[in-house]
Amino acid sequence: MKSNEIIVNILEKRSEIMPNNIAYYSLDDTLRETQITYANLYKRVQSMASYLLSKGVKNNNRCMLLYYGQIDFIVAFLACNLMGAIPIPMNIPSKNKSIKKWEDIQKNTNVKYLLTEEKKRSTLEKIIEKSMILSQLPIYSEVQFDSTKLEGDFNEIVFLQFTSGTTGDPKGVMVTHSSLFNNLNQLKIKINLTYGDIILSWLPFYHDMGLIFGMLEGIYNGNTVVLIKPYDFIQRPLNWGKAIKKYQATHICGPNFAYGLLADRLHKATDKEAKEISFEFVKKLSVERRLSV
Repeated sequence: MKSNEIIVNILEKRSEIMPNNIAYYSLDDTLRETQITYANLYKRVQSMASYLLSKGVKNNNRCMLLYYGQIDFIVAFLACNLMGAIPIPMNIPSKNKSIKKWEDIQKNTNVKYLLTEEKKRSTLEKIIEKSMILSQLPIYSEVQFDSTKLEGDFNEIVFLQFTSGTTGDPKGVMVTHSSLFNNLNQLKIKINLTYGDIILSWLPFYHDMGLIFGMLEGIYNGNTVVLIKPYDFIQRPLNWGKAIKKYQATHICGPNFAYGLLADRLHKATDKEAKEISFEFVKKLSVERRLSV
C-alpha cells in the first residue's frame, strides 16, 4: 500500500478493470434486488464528492451519516473518503426517543454536516427538530451533479467509529487508512477470500464488522457483496438462508444470536421455505443448534 492510498483508489481501479462487475446487490424484505456495478458506483461517488465540495464541505470536516439505504450510504461514505472529509456512521435516531447520544457525538467531534438519502430527508428532519444542536446542521443528500474528475484530497483518518453507548457514553475511535488496509488484508487472509467469492452480510454499517466485512472488504478484494438490511433480517431470518442459496454466497458473518434465530425459524419452516435454503447451510445450523442446547 502507498503511504497516501485511500480505499477510493482501489474502487477506481476496480471501475477500470471490471467496470460491469456487480459491486453490490441490496435486497429488500422480499429479496428483490437493487444492484450497482463498480463503474456506476465510482461515478456516483465522484458526483457526490463534487456536490459536497460545491456546498462547502472540506477536508477534515466531520459528516454524520444517517442512512436507511445501503447503497446510498456506501456512496456517501466513499464520497467523504475521496474529498478527505471524515464520515461518522450512525444509526438513525428513533422517533419519540432521546437523541442525546447523537448530540453528544456532535459536540465531541464537531460534526458540521448530516448526510442522508433524499427520500428520508423529511423523516430525519422531523426526528431532529427537537434538538437545538442537530437541527441547526445542514443536511445534504446525493443529487445528480456533473463535474470533472476529482483527484481527491488525502486524509489519513478514514472514519470515526463509535460504540453503541449501551453500557455507557459512546466512545469514538479514529480509524486510519493504514490500520484499515491492514485489517482488510488480514481478514482476506484469515477467511481465505479469493476473486470470485461472494460476500453476504446483513450487519449494520455503523458496526465495525458490518462496515469492514460487509462493505469495504468487497471493494478491497474485488468481490460482489450481497446486502440485507439488519431490520429485514430480524423480521425475516429465513431470507438470510434463501439469499445464501440464491447468490451462492461463500462468506457470511453474524453473532451467535443470528444463527440461533435462523435455526429456531427453520424448525417452523414449511417444506417450500426449506427448499429455498441451502441444504448444507441447514445441516450446519442444525448441528450448531444441537451443540448449543
